[in-house]
Amino acid sequence: MKNQDGDIIGFLGIDVSAEDINAINGKVLKSSIAILVYNGGFVIMLLVTFFVIQKWYQKELTREVGDTEDTYQSEFQSLFASVRSLRHDFSNHIQVIHGLLKLEENAKALEYLTGLSKEVHSIESMKLDVIHPGLSVLLETKRLSAQNYNIDIEIDVSPKSFNRIKTIDLIKLLSNVIDNAIEATIELPEQERRMDIACKADDEKYTFMVTNTGPMISELYLENIFASGFSTKKAQKGKVRGQGLFIVKDLVNRYDGEIHVQSSEKETTVTMIIPVNGKMG
Repeated sequence: MKNQDGDIIGFLGIDVSAEDINAINGKVLKSSIAILVYNGGFVIMLLVTFFVIQKWYQKELTREVGDTEDTYQSEFQSLFASVRSLRHDFSNHIQVIHGLLKLEENAKALEYLTGLSKEVHSIESMKLDVIHPGLSVLLETKRLSAQNYNIDIEIDVSPKSFNRIKTIDLIKLLSNVIDNAIEATIELPEQERRMDIACKADDEKYTFMVTNTGPMISELYLENIFASGFSTKKAQKGKVRGQGLFIVKDLVNRYDGEIHVQSSEKETTVTMIIPVNGKMG
């Protein structure tokens, strides 16, 4: 305490017992432990979350790689099967020509060779100018498959990489639609079998169109054609149907795209439009 002149005239002391000090220390310690436990729990939760996410990512990555490998294996097997089929067919052709020449049926041998010229020319001109390697393999495979069924097929592809779509998704989109088109086309007589495949790209969108001759799809079927398990084909033992277009629709939706099916008495067209600036799967 100080007087009016500022001189110290006394001291005032407050006595605090040891019990009160210990109580205060206890409260501070409990508070610190609570904060430590909370922070520790939060860190553990973060570590567990990170571990779970990492495991999920590794699982998804493994699945994606597996799906990609399965898809490529399937397409390559189809390609090899088509090549083997063509080789077998031409072996038979050679035997026929050899037999005709041996019998000195030169005119018939020439006529037979003339009939083969169109098929030989189509095989020689199979090379597609496609930048995307996965798309190139797919289209070559489907072209061979169509030719084996005597389908007149035309393919038009823009010189673009189509890199906004994952390769496995691009293959799933087109392979399912093209396979359906082939199945529909072979129901017609050979002279009426035709398919057109177009893959176009500009700054705003990718457009994929598959057109085939074949039976008309009714309005009732068009309303349900993208439903899981729905198919216009007869059920076969051991073969699951009705998943192809359901998968295609799901993939198109994941890329913020749209899909349309138009069918007339002469042909059916499936159009898939994927925006370039949309979601990437």
